Amino acid sequence: MSAAEIDHLRPILGAMLGRLRSIAPLPSGSSGTSYLVETATGRFVAKAFAPDAQVLLGPVAQFELIGRLAQAGLAPRPAGVHADEHILVTEFVADAGAIAPEQLCQPQNIERLAAALRRLHAVRVAIPSFTPRAYADRYLARIGGIHRLGAEDRDHFAELLSLKDCVATAATTLCHNDLAAENLLFGESVRFIDFDYAVCASPIVDLASIVIMNEFSPLAAHNLVTAYFAGTSPFSESEFAKVQRLMRLLAHFWSLAAQYRVDDG
Repeated sequence: MSAAEIDHLRPILGAMLGRLRSIAPLPSGSSGTSYLVETATGRFVAKAFAPDAQVLLGPVAQFELIGRLAQAGLAPRPAGVHADEHILVTEFVADAGAIAPEQLCQPQNIERLAAALRRLHAVRVAIPSFTPRAYADRYLARIGGIHRLGAEDRDHFAELLSLKDCVATAATTLCHNDLAAENLLFGESVRFIDFDYAVCASPIVDLASIVIMNEFSPLAAHNLVTAYFAGTSPFSESEFAKVQRLMRLLAHFWSLAAQYRVDDG
């Protein structure tokens, strides 16, 4: 992160938060760069979204969403949003932190996560629905068309399309849709961060997301589903496997699209 980029942010964040004491880059994902910001009144996390970020919810929509979730103790409190500069600021949660995937799959953490996930899924919000075919088409357009794919990835794309209807489209449950361990804060409670890909979908989407993004073993996956439903699951193991495969393929083509531009080559 260059000094010029931080210098650009200083007056913007100062206007949002008051006099700044320090700004320091944090580990960040591909959708933008995050910073730990300290002011006279506290510490905050500011995320500056990349101009070409492949997000489903931008900073303004996320600001509104996490405002509701923070009231329920499910997300850090939003502190500000700058629509023109694509910046979202949340409070820094001092009493919680991310855990490693190998910790997440431990039985006690699975139980805590399942309980928090049920509470998240109980929140009713008006955001776009999970539409795998639309995502697939968007990724392919960014890559530059089917001809840009090798033979193996063409087969993978065909498989993705064959699985696009394995998730019910009528669901209205809020799903995070990007549940890598780094997007979970464990402390006295479990909080969710980075709602870049939040959608309305069946809970199976988040359950599958947890399994594939944290490389859960079959036993850990079974424990997660059992903990979430407190007993018998409404879907079969084969149905769950199909959704996991769909999520893996979507993640694969999202990653490919992040590397390509239509005007490359």
